[in-house]
Amino acid sequence: MSFSAIAIDDDKKDLALIAQHFRSFNQIKLLETFTSVRSALDFLIKENLKVDILFCDQEMPDFNGLKAQDILNGHFHYFVLVTHYDRYAMSAYNHGVDGYLLKPLREEYTLRLLKKISLSHLDAQEDFVVYFKADENEHKALDMAQVPCILSDGNYCHVYTPKAKKTKWIVSTSLKSMELQIAHMNLFLRSSRSALVNRRHIRSINLEAKQIRVYGVDLPIKIGDTYLEALADFHRSRRIFSKPNFKDGTKY
Repeated sequence: MSFSAIAIDDDKKDLALIAQHFRSFNQIKLLETFTSVRSALDFLIKENLKVDILFCDQEMPDFNGLKAQDILNGHFHYFVLVTHYDRYAMSAYNHGVDGYLLKPLREEYTLRLLKKISLSHLDAQEDFVVYFKADENEHKALDMAQVPCILSDGNYCHVYTPKAKKTKWIVSTSLKSMELQIAHMNLFLRSSRSALVNRRHIRSINLEAKQIRVYGVDLPIKIGDTYLEALADFHRSRRIFSKPNFKDGTKY
């Protein structure tokens, strides 16, 4: 999921840093930057455009950020105030902004904002979205409900996404850290020290061979002795063997 965006800031140095920051995120497609509200409005009218996210500075000579929100209303889905100061936060949220970022921009807060915006686009009632840095430091948002398994490779994880254009992501985090991050979702089961499997994607469990197969991944996944009893209980519950349903209606 990616979002179209523009940024407005009268300080050219700040604007350059903002643009560099946002362009480092795969989820943000920064279309253009502007040093004034008027030039941004002219662009949006000329292009007949409504962007997903509008990032705007607060203290500017022509209009401040909150006034800009009113002027540009109808040309964005989400309005995010970007400023050096936290003193505007209360009035900003009372004014109905969708996000508030402090300069200098920090990756963790931008990721948090993107998660909030992404979730508003999802029909799911539960929060299954995880953000992380993957191959070549690319920022990625994944709906973990659609991930059949996660395999360990030392200090890295291989996250499988067979229904996506890219079918596997290498994530620079340990399997234990990943397990803690997604534990609240109650989606994954440990099958060994090096594997997590999504209970919704389990196709078969062979207790004698100590193997699990999941939809979308050809290779069998080993069951470790420590986890055999728990997997046997799950197997007896018969909550497997049907292909998972996806929100877009596609199938494996």
